[in-house]
Amino acid sequence: MSVSLIKKIIKLLLSTITISVLFLYCDSDHDQLDSNLRGYLSEVLGQYRGVDLDLQTEKEYPYCNYSIDALISSSQQTVEVKILGIEIPNTVLPAFGSATGNWYLGNLNGDVSLRFRYQNKLSIYNLNISNKHISITPSIIGFTNLDTDTIFRIPTNFIWSYMVFYTVTESLQSAIRESFLNNLRNLGATDTLLTMGKYRHKINNNIYSCFTVNNYQILDPSGVPLYGFSYYGDTLPLKQLLNQYHELYSDYVYIWITTWHGRRFYMW
Repeated sequence: MSVSLIKKIIKLLLSTITISVLFLYCDSDHDQLDSNLRGYLSEVLGQYRGVDLDLQTEKEYPYCNYSIDALISSSQQTVEVKILGIEIPNTVLPAFGSATGNWYLGNLNGDVSLRFRYQNKLSIYNLNISNKHISITPSIIGFTNLDTDTIFRIPTNFIWSYMVFYTVTESLQSAIRESFLNNLRNLGATDTLLTMGKYRHKINNNIYSCFTVNNYQILDPSGVPLYGFSYYGDTLPLKQLLNQYHELYSDYVYIWITTWHGRRFYMW
């Protein structure tokens, strides 16, 4: 057998092994839930403003794209999440990870009982939902562990800006920052104080965003300050302002603006 033929065979074997490692095929499409669940609620911004639920298993599986299968039903002020099990896709990705699930629970208001069922297991959380906050009180923890921190809601006509500076001097950072914020004010934006606490929301369908307000300063999870305003104008001037700063300062800073109706505009 020639050396070149041996090399071709080895390359073919290696490519086959690589494909097999990246994508493994399974016949089963469903399995039993063998783990407790943890999760959290978020506010959904935009046209379908409401409440969103994220769950994941405490157990990590050898494949990272398993999902939690569930049915959601609502009756008056009760929402029930009936867990069916773990859904295994036909194509699995071999990397350790939790099974996950995400559901829109609806535009809920008032006192709501959120119930989780799996076979003979039961968890109940009492929710109080207003236009200002989503509070979560466990009644029966059972097999779930929800984050029970109160989630404050984004006020109507609120916008916030995020700035990432590249390697520039502090004086240049300050000059660009103040220039941009003053231009927002010139467009009619007014400085606004939010209630201190945690804000967690979903924008643009699948982008999650969160920040906390501490001593009336808005901070993202890494501690970077955000800048919040009340704004009643059209979004076009905001986009035009971002385009202007892209032309002038794209080598120094990256800026985006998020609006209360779930839209995010980037500097590009």
